[in-house]
Amino acid sequence: MKQPALFKHILIAARLLLVLCLFYRVFGVYSFFQSESKRLAKILAGAIALYGFGDCILTGLVKISDSASFFSPAYFLHAAFSGCSMVAMMFVPLLLAYQAALKQQRATAIFYSICLIGSIIALILFAAYYLPLIGRFLSSTRGFWQRLSLFFLYLPALSIAIRQFASFFKNSSTKSRENS
Repeated sequence: MKQPALFKHILIAARLLLVLCLFYRVFGVYSFFQSESKRLAKILAGAIALYGFGDCILTGLVKISDSASFFSPAYFLHAAFSGCSMVAMMFVPLLLAYQAALKQQRATAIFYSICLIGSIIALILFAAYYLPLIGRFLSSTRGFWQRLSLFFLYLPALSIAIRQFASFFKNSSTKSRENS
């Protein structure tokens, strides 16, 4: 299905706004985790920023047609930007699982591990479309696997946001009690 040019420009502008919001959140992620580990905070913030820049901006700038071959330069660039961005985003559940394991938080470590493994499996099934023997069986579900992979990648980001909100409300209620 061909998209009108105006829609593509609006999509790029919306993605740019998303990235600007992500950078705001990235700095929030950095400040949230820096008290535990500055290295962890830098890697998490960097991974989220790289995902936002690569998968939201760069893939929107590279135009590919529905009939484009995998070996066309535009399709290859789009796939490379998207793939590198998704790999960067996979560092988020990996590092959060590692952090939870170090803190002896077994359930949290399992949650993040499931997010990482689920994303990898769904991404493999999405990419298996290009394999000659398997691809024809996955052609009708390709979009599903891509969205499932993204769902598993977004869950850890959502959990970070929930943790930040919980911390904010805990700190604000503590400050209001101190002022009373």
